Amino acid sequence: PYHRYPLEAFLLLAMGIDAALALRAAKWRWQPLAAAALLIFTTLALAPSWLIRADHYDWRHDDFTQLLSADLTALGGPALSGHVQCLDMTAGCLGALYDLRLVQSTGFLYDCYFFHQPQTAVTYRLREEFLEDVGHAPPQVLIESDQNCLGEPLGWRGLDAWPAFSAWRAANYSLYVERQPTRMIRWWPIAEQPPGYRIYMRKMDANPMSANGGQTWGTQAIVQEAVTGADKSTSAKTNPSRSTISPLSTGIGSRNIGPA
Repeated sequence: PYHRYPLEAFLLLAMGIDAALALRAAKWRWQPLAAAALLIFTTLALAPSWLIRADHYDWRHDDFTQLLSADLTALGGPALSGHVQCLDMTAGCLGALYDLRLVQSTGFLYDCYFFHQPQTAVTYRLREEFLEDVGHAPPQVLIESDQNCLGEPLGWRGLDAWPAFSAWRAANYSLYVERQPTRMIRWWPIAEQPPGYRIYMRKMDANPMSANGGQTWGTQAIVQEAVTGADKSTSAKTNPSRSTISPLSTGIGSRNIGPA
């Protein structure tokens, strides 16, 4: 919506300006009629139809951001600044951090390029840089959404999507809570299931520099992944999230978070 609305507003303005100029500097007999027809069409047909359509979009409700903001506030609020990291595209994790004035642990905003297939030399390098950053300064709170790249269906990524990261997370973090908003979102003509999120808390005894037998997760793990295309040995490990997720209440206003 934030792309479409400005486009439509400036497009209507441009059409009005063109029509007004055509009326003032008419060179052919049919030009005033064409300009008047354009003004009538944009004023009586195009603009009202766009306004009606926009009014039916549910842009006022953002349950994902509200739920996540409540969880982060309960976990410390301002104290989390510099100690929290999102793994999300546009579901609302960054919006929640912005509302709470929290700064991320790293400068990475989107995770689409970490998981999108096929991986390239550039995305492998981005993976390496991310793991180096969180390996040297691990966030206390890690937030993952089930939103993938735009246009792809919602779904939690398997261990084989990024084996090195999955192993690092399993060694250093425990699942704290999972939320799934229940109210459908309508940000465009089709109503869709909203994305959910998981919050992982750093283990108190975790050593981020020894998650791989004394090696830093970053260069060593990602170089192997870049050479082989995937770390098959790591992907064979059991998914820790399957054994730690427990049924949790969902919906706006839910506050009963706690260790899973």
